Parts: sequence; C-alpha cells; structure tokens
Amino acid sequence: MDFGILIDSVGPSQKAIMMTVALNELQHLDEYADIIVYTSKYDKTMIPTHFAVINDYEAVWYRGPLVSTCLKTTQKLLGCHSKHLYYYVYDLEWIYKPLNVGLLESIVSNVNLIARSQSHYNILTQTIKQPVGIVENFKYEDFKRTIIIE
Repeated sequence: MDFGILIDSVGPSQKAIMMTVALNELQHLDEYADIIVYTSKYDKTMIPTHFAVINDYEAVWYRGPLVSTCLKTTQKLLGCHSKHLYYYVYDLEWIYKPLNVGLLESIVSNVNLIARSQSHYNILTQTIKQPVGIVENFKYEDFKRTIIIE
C-alpha cells in the first residue's frame, strides 16, 4: 500500500500523533508499504517515525494517491501531479475559522473528500459534497478501503 500524506506539521498535535501511530503500525504490519509524509514544518515528533518525512514541495512529483489533512495542505495538493487527490477532513476548521464560501468550494471541488467520522460525513454531505468514505483517526484499514491504490 503506497500513498503520500500532506500535513501542516509533524510536531506535537493530536492529528500528528494519531497519524504517526497509525502509519508506524502500518509499517510494522506491511514492511513493503511505502508511505511518505510531506510537511513544511520539521518540528520534533512526539513519537519516532517509521516512515519517510520530507519537505512538502517534493509532493508535486508524487504520482501515487495523495492525501491532504487541512485546507492549507489541500491548496498545495491541487498543484500536484497525482491523479488521485484526497482531502482527509480531520477537522471542520472552517466552522471556527471563518472562510469565504467561494474559496472553500474552489479548494474542495477538485479533490475527493474523506471524512474522519460518521458525524463529519453527515455534515460534509449536507454542506459541501459527499465524501468517498470514512477513515477514523488515520486507520490504515480504512484508507485501504477508501483511496485508489494502483
């Protein structure tokens, strides 16, 4: 299972810790999995990583499925060459940080949405568009069922 994830920071946050735990588990269970995490901030990780972490500008050349994790990384995702772009809506960030509706629509119109939970799935379906699936807390089994792997 090969795919890339764009995350704003690998430093101390709930999102980064959950991602690291899940991807480390995947690397442990499938030694042939090729997971690359792209970030613009090389903060100290809370947990040692068992996968590659490289600068996000390298993501533009990645051909496999790419998954962004926030609106900022989704904007970067739109400039990448991958045919399979996903926005993992880990957080409904536009609810507490107002955003122009037109900008939000332009960001998400060219990517597949992945919801973090059933409640996020319901909200996204009612307000933006229907997600392609649900991935709870970066669980790789859910990613495997949700994203297109070539």
